Amino acid sequence: MVLNRRELLTASALLVAASQLPQVANSAVPKVFDWTMAPPLDTGDNFVKWMVENRGEDEVFLRKRWDRFRVLVDNKDVTDDSNKRAFLLTPRERFVTKPNLPRAYDNAFLDIGFGVTISGPHLVGRMTTTIAVKKGDKVLEVGTGSGYQSAYPSHLPHQGYTIEIIKKRAGRPPGIFRGRLSGGCA
Repeated sequence: MVLNRRELLTASALLVAASQLPQVANSAVPKVFDWTMAPPLDTGDNFVKWMVENRGEDEVFLRKRWDRFRVLVDNKDVTDDSNKRAFLLTPRERFVTKPNLPRAYDNAFLDIGFGVTISGPHLVGRMTTTIAVKKGDKVLEVGTGSGYQSAYPSHLPHQGYTIEIIKKRAGRPPGIFRGRLSGGCA
């Protein structure tokens, strides 16, 4: 086989260029996400129906999420439409451990290993609403933990960054995010 320098350089340039293209995520989500998507806020039935049709999520957890959402709204833990949307689009069940799945929407801190807990949904809603993230803001979360607090504001129009210092925890959230898209569980 004769190696043609021009072909090698061309192929190398194409590989470099292709590596700069955005990666396409494979997922079981029925409709591709876009920033205009917003679940209905009027009734639990409409919310569940929309989420099943558009996001392919589990109806049991969607009903629990809706019930917790109503309590968050009543308590004024989430007050604006962007945070309501962010809460409803973030599947907390994907960020808890399997033994805690039945308690995913309890207003409780749940163990996620390594002496770390996932914050309760009221605290996450209240913290994120309080900082009033706006388009163009940059948000840094220190201590990624389960990844739930990072995933929630990912539905807000900002740039988010997160760091984790516990090495064994640091590799877990990216897997959760990939699992969340493909229907897996943490």
